[in-house]
Amino acid sequence: MTRAAHAIEVVEKRYSYFPKRFRWRGKLFDVVGVGRVWCETRQWPQRRQRRLYDVLTSIGRFELCHDLLHDVWTIRRAPALPELQPVRARSALRRTRNEYRLAVVRWRSESGS
Repeated sequence: MTRAAHAIEVVEKRYSYFPKRFRWRGKLFDVVGVGRVWCETRQWPQRRQRRLYDVLTSIGRFELCHDLLHDVWTIRRAPALPELQPVRARSALRRTRNEYRLAVVRWRSESGS
């Protein structure tokens, strides 16, 4: 799981309380189940009141956060999936694999001669 605070849009709620469907990074996720709900409150140095949801989707478990004072939804935790990672991390992974392949090809050509 990766920890992040990315803004999301809750498209549909169940019972006007639980998130049923949300949009993140242009993709729509359907909530299969809600595992846990809890509140965090803080008065100092800034007043904060949040409700957190541990939800399960078809691709994994998310931790959604609803800021009750500002009515803003964010993701605190998301599954660490390759298509959800930044582009730089994937290109670095490809570069490492290509360097490994190049080393194997060099080793085979040197040992075969």
